[in-house]
Amino acid sequence: GSFLSVLYNTVFCLALGSSINRPHVTASILLVPMAKYAALGTVATTPCFLIFLSGNVSVVYPTIDLFLAPFFAHMAQSVDQTLYEECGNADVGSSSSCNNDASIFFNSFAALVAISVCLTGMLCLISAKFKLANLGAFLPYPTIAGFFSSIGFLLWTLAFSIDNDGVTIQQVLHNTASISRLDAFLHHFPSFMIGVGMYVYDYKGPFISPLFVILTICIFYMIIFVCGISFEEAQASHWFYSKEELAPETETNDGDGSAPLPYVPFGGVISIALNLVNWRAVANGLPIAFAMAAIYALRNFLHSIAMAKAATAMASKPDVDSTAASNSNYDNGNKTSPTSAGRGRVLSSDVNQMHARTFTEVLFDDDFLTKLNDATARPVDENEKPQRPDSLKLLHWYGVVHILTSLVGGFACLPSVSVSFSLAKLGADGKAPQYGSAVLLFLIYWNDFHLVNYIPKAAFASLLVKAAIDMLDVWFVKSFVKTKEKAEWTVVPMIIVLGFMLGMLQAFAVGVALSTFIFVASFYRSGVVKFIANGLTVRSTIERDIKSNHWLDENADLVQLLVLQNYLFFGNASSVIPYIQSMFEELPSSDLEFDLPPIPKYIIVDLALVTGMDTSAVDVVSDIWSLCKHFDCVLMLSGVSMEIRMTLVKGGFRDKKVRYYTTLESALGAAEDILLAKVANFERDEVHKGICRSISEVDDGFDRALQQIDELHGLDAALELMNLKKHVTTVTINAGQSLFDDSATEIDGVVDEEERGIFFIEHGILKIQKDTNSSLTRNSHGALRSLSSLKARSPSRAGSYKKLKQRKKNITLAQRDTHTFRLARIGPGWIVGSIEAFTGMKNPGVHIAVTKCRLYHLPYTKLQEIEEHEPVIALKLVKLLALLLARRQDITVEQMSTLHSIMASRALTKPVKRTTMGAIKRANEAMMV
Repeated sequence: GSFLSVLYNTVFCLALGSSINRPHVTASILLVPMAKYAALGTVATTPCFLIFLSGNVSVVYPTIDLFLAPFFAHMAQSVDQTLYEECGNADVGSSSSCNNDASIFFNSFAALVAISVCLTGMLCLISAKFKLANLGAFLPYPTIAGFFSSIGFLLWTLAFSIDNDGVTIQQVLHNTASISRLDAFLHHFPSFMIGVGMYVYDYKGPFISPLFVILTICIFYMIIFVCGISFEEAQASHWFYSKEELAPETETNDGDGSAPLPYVPFGGVISIALNLVNWRAVANGLPIAFAMAAIYALRNFLHSIAMAKAATAMASKPDVDSTAASNSNYDNGNKTSPTSAGRGRVLSSDVNQMHARTFTEVLFDDDFLTKLNDATARPVDENEKPQRPDSLKLLHWYGVVHILTSLVGGFACLPSVSVSFSLAKLGADGKAPQYGSAVLLFLIYWNDFHLVNYIPKAAFASLLVKAAIDMLDVWFVKSFVKTKEKAEWTVVPMIIVLGFMLGMLQAFAVGVALSTFIFVASFYRSGVVKFIANGLTVRSTIERDIKSNHWLDENADLVQLLVLQNYLFFGNASSVIPYIQSMFEELPSSDLEFDLPPIPKYIIVDLALVTGMDTSAVDVVSDIWSLCKHFDCVLMLSGVSMEIRMTLVKGGFRDKKVRYYTTLESALGAAEDILLAKVANFERDEVHKGICRSISEVDDGFDRALQQIDELHGLDAALELMNLKKHVTTVTINAGQSLFDDSATEIDGVVDEEERGIFFIEHGILKIQKDTNSSLTRNSHGALRSLSSLKARSPSRAGSYKKLKQRKKNITLAQRDTHTFRLARIGPGWIVGSIEAFTGMKNPGVHIAVTKCRLYHLPYTKLQEIEEHEPVIALKLVKLLALLLARRQDITVEQMSTLHSIMASRALTKPVKRTTMGAIKRANEAMMV
């Protein structure tokens, strides 16, 4: 385990070191120092990870993350550019005034790396503490995919630069390089093909890459031997590093070797303390360091989730007996079914495919643990089932290790998911092989990587090519496959191109902006108008007399309804305006063959499905209000939450005369009430009727009440119940007066609580309201009971009910509207008290007269007497009450159907004109005829 791990780390240290160069130095000697700096970070972090993560993850094997190669390369180029400018645009490697430039470069670059790694650690700690890493979920997926794809493309450009002795792809494309385009791409071709081979066979296991490196070395030496090429000629052709290029730099600022270079432990901290750093170069590279810290912190968060999944799977590895028993389940290489004991195994190649997964693939595979358990086919005892480590705790320790790394020195490292899997499978899951790997890597570090000049450059560049293909496959190719709207995916290649031309940060910013515009456009097309209707198709559940119902059947389209959904913001709120404008559409003067829908008097905008709105949406609501005011229409807002209402107030909507309602039902009922009162003048008619009936000398009020029930419901019960007249008493209620006394609120009513019963309405309108603080519960027998009927068995319940009663006492009748919602609005043709007659439960609703009413009261005590002496009449009365309750139930079912239609309907994409609505109405009428 130690040998295989150190081989993997050595190759990656050299690959990362070879990606860093100095464009303005003709003889840049960076490979060995940077490889040693990378090895220093790996050696320093291995004990830290083993100590800190021992309680969560048993197998870590930290490795250098090639994801950071483009960032470190840009930092090195930034530092070199600053030093180049300070040396008077001369070759800093040959200028006498810049003889100590190498030491200054190393120290300045190490300071930038330390700052970026330390910032990454601090961001990880903050993210783990306050869960800020979840903010990464708010970034658009195409932007993330484009950025990681851009990183993959930059990894390939680094590989190209390694093969061509530091010449960049930009220089080759612009013909400013010392090598032709054809020679440059031919020089890179072997590395590219080797990297493709690593990617193709990567499913075999994580050590395919080191194996390809060994094969590459062998093939290069075979070609040299067969073709008779000397090793010096191969080095001169830039297929190998020369000794001069790999000679470790020992110059210091003072030239006496007293100041350590950064790849010495704590050398970076000492250099900063001794002020051996060019702070101007560090300041110029800070934007890159900040960008790396932010992006790498997000990568650490994703890595912690993947590592938590991997740790759970590694903790469930099979025992030796299980493995041995599994061998008997194969015959001639074919997989057989598991044994009865559940010890069956699958082919090792299947397990290898699971182990070869990169951390990105593990992260986005929700069924990864299930697949791995199926692959090992080992039953796990529930008592021994390992618990998944907390990813936030892992992220916390990642941050601690990064901060320690910034102090000791070296590049950032993370536990390798794929290497840990394979080494755990080989049995190298203890601490000894992991510490042994760090010891072996330290020996290589101490020996200055002397064998590097015998390794071809293609061995290093191919690793970068393979890492680039991995990134592009996951974030470029697979993102295209999984994205349904291809216009949304176009952001990904655009970020890659802009990253190549402008830089990663600028490309990322442009990608966020483009994704935002695409998101807004998509959201606009999806629509925020969930449902649109008028008062003819959607009615309230208020119980009304037959005259009111007939009038509403003809004129309820004076009420228009819009149900909005989603979050209203600048991108979609304006789409509501055309729907409102279509209701007030001005038509040509030419005569039409059909009647047009009337201009609405009331527009209800329901916001119950709206989760929030921004300030621009407030301006849209103001525009709707202005449009309604221009056409003498009333705007009614229903389902407005307190947060949305505060947003409207803050946005300057405070002074607008808009009616607010808690529910769509209450808004519909209010609109119908106002239509009946102000347009149809029904309340005035009821008042006039009440005056006429009060001065009438004919005592036929009860007969009239029964006749109106027959007329409204199509019955013939008046004659059958006429004998109840001798048992009823007349009750007159003035407008605003309560029907019953309420001891809880100390409101005086016309009828005492002990005289509750059934009431037949002769004339007038009653509204039934329910206190929002009241509630119903069920006892052990399933019967409904009022909250007030419960016996308080605990101080908390008793105290709560006491406070509830005290609060209700302080509410006057005039203030009830702000604490209640209306259950019904009833008039002639309906009966009050039918539910209470059947259930025996006191109705918590409050009955208040809208106009002067005359009722006929049949107390429940009289009803009991009728049951004993006149059972036939009692039975007919019960049948009548049951029918009215069934009618009420039908109304409730219809209301539920309406609500289902609203919730199940698809969002509209464009409004319907008045002419279209008129034509549809005429077509429907013709079909009915």
